[in-house]
Amino acid sequence: MKRSDIVIGQIYENPQGEKFEVVREMDKNSLLVKFVATNNFQIVYASVFNLTKIKDYSRCPIFGIGYAIGSEQNPVVLSKGLGDRSHQLWYNMMLRCYKDGGVKSYKDASVCSEWHDFMNFREWYFQNCDIEHAGYFALDKDLFGDDKKVYSPDTCCFIPNEINSTIKGLKRYDANNITETSAKVIYHLFLQLEKYKDFLSDRVKKRLSQIVKTYRRKYQSMTGHDLCKVFENERIAKTDLSKVMLTAFVKYQGHLHEFENVQQLREFIKEVETQIIFNEQKTR
Repeated sequence: MKRSDIVIGQIYENPQGEKFEVVREMDKNSLLVKFVATNNFQIVYASVFNLTKIKDYSRCPIFGIGYAIGSEQNPVVLSKGLGDRSHQLWYNMMLRCYKDGGVKSYKDASVCSEWHDFMNFREWYFQNCDIEHAGYFALDKDLFGDDKKVYSPDTCCFIPNEINSTIKGLKRYDANNITETSAKVIYHLFLQLEKYKDFLSDRVKKRLSQIVKTYRRKYQSMTGHDLCKVFENERIAKTDLSKVMLTAFVKYQGHLHEFENVQQLREFIKEVETQIIFNEQKTR
């Protein structure tokens, strides 16, 4: 159906027998519709105005459990734009937990009943996400989850993708597991906290800072050395890249170096190693 064929105030019916009224034009690209049986309001994009695609999401379970209830003042919006990634994030969250028993790596994970309604999640999203930098942040459930594996307003937060990669499997790097590998991961987290300090919420910054602080204290009590001093001055050529989850930063001789990929880091290490050997030969 073309946009020119759409009549404001007209009632249409989709293949599922759900009747809806085209209430008004929101802008040149979107329309507000209301489903007659449920009084559910949704925004439909005129470019894809197709009777087979317009469904009442208040009674059309997503993976058997998710839905969306909107009002005229706050209609259901299923946009996937950068500024509004809310539906994409919600859909992926529901998919991990509930599609055909859920994704294997998310076994036993669940979504709180409040967030079964997409519109509740969407409201939380806009209250907590840095919209300007939305594409660089990940939805995390583990930092405040206390092993509950539940997506909810209490357990979820937005953190930079780099930090999210670093803290995956965080329990392996807690203060009861002092190893060279875990120490390097915590050091990377220390550097990332400095980089993103102006973008993190106070709640997230406090929790991550406490993790680093606790680990550094335990590391020093066991080794007698300050974790950050050790890795700031170490010969980075000895770094086992296969055991470091994120290699975006290296602080060497007082300067912070950032790398886009492992290859760049390898080249830097080779250059530093060559310089070290040259300096040692020069002093002999």
